[in-house]
This record gives sequence, structure tokens and C-alpha cells, in this order.
Amino acid sequence: MSFAKTYFDNKELAQLKKTITPNWDDTNTQNHINLLGIPKSAKVVLEIGCGIGRLLKEIQALPQVDTCYGVDASGNMIDQAADYCDSNDIHCSLCDGNGDFDLPPEPVDFAFAWLVFQHIDHTKVVHTYCKNMVSTLRPGGTIKCQLLRHNERPGNPLWVWHDPHELASVMYACDCVKTSVENLSQRWVLVTGVKDEQ
Repeated sequence: MSFAKTYFDNKELAQLKKTITPNWDDTNTQNHINLLGIPKSAKVVLEIGCGIGRLLKEIQALPQVDTCYGVDASGNMIDQAADYCDSNDIHCSLCDGNGDFDLPPEPVDFAFAWLVFQHIDHTKVVHTYCKNMVSTLRPGGTIKCQLLRHNERPGNPLWVWHDPHELASVMYACDCVKTSVENLSQRWVLVTGVKDEQ
């Protein structure tokens, strides 16, 4: 059973706003969005591990963004997302936690996973999410995935390291012609791919 399916069960909205990552106030949310560097051309956005939609709610308010889609393996999170986001332009749905999810009904300009993959035990699952994310992208669309920079806590199920260069290779194999690994901090990296426009 996935971490998300058990950890977030039976928690109220106030608790889910905090979860395992502290200080999810408005300022911190904006900092996370700034680090993502969402393209100015991104009208349709997909988030993997959207939770209650903390990031999607702010992203949907960006002037270029029309519609946001999110998936999460926690039914409790998805139930609360409808109330928290309260928008007809944000659509959150449940996924199986094993890398598969219902694809959005339209091509996506920007797909991302933020503070999510470090909580998934199996690298194969992370790679499956990545492949499926790329499959949602329109030609020229961008995928960005945050990972831990180092294997800082071996054996700790809350902090699992996945090789960022391997993930970049997965993106490349799925028709992302431009891939990069960027150090965001001492702890985080951001793996980026841009889908071939042909």
C-alpha cells in the first residue's frame, strides 16, 4: 500500500494543509511556484500528487493559465480538494499510486511533480509517472519533476532518493528532446524536459 493511501487517511482539511511539509502558508506556496518556473505559454497544467490543490489553486490564478488537472493517490486529499480549490477550472482525481492515472481530456502545456517523488518507495513507479506525464504533453510542452539531490536518509520511507539523471533519461526516451538537471538547493534538484515539437 502506498504512503499516500495511509498517511493522509482520516485527517481534516486543516491537518492536510500542513501534512508532512511544514509552513505551507501563502508566501511559501508562492516561493514553490517561483521555483517551478511555469512557462508563460502554459494554459493547461497537470500536477502529479496534487493533494488538496495548494499549488494548483495559485497556479490557476496565473493570467496565462486556463485549466488545471491534478491527481493524487489519497482519496482523502481528493475529497478535500473540491472544497479547497472551489473552482470549475481545477479538476482533481484519484490515481492508483503506482504511476498510472486517467489522462486529461486535452493536451497539457506543463506537467509537474513537486515534493512528491521523494515519498515514493520504488523508482520504477516514479519512472512510470514520468512516462505518463510526458504522454499528456502537447508538442513543445514542458515537464518538471523535483527530486532529492542526495540519498540523505537511506532507509527512511519519507525521504527516498531517485537518480535525477536516470529520470532525465526516461524523459529523453519519451521524446523530450531537451532535458536538464538543475540544482535548486542543497537538498533539491529539478529535472526538466521539453517534448519534441515534431
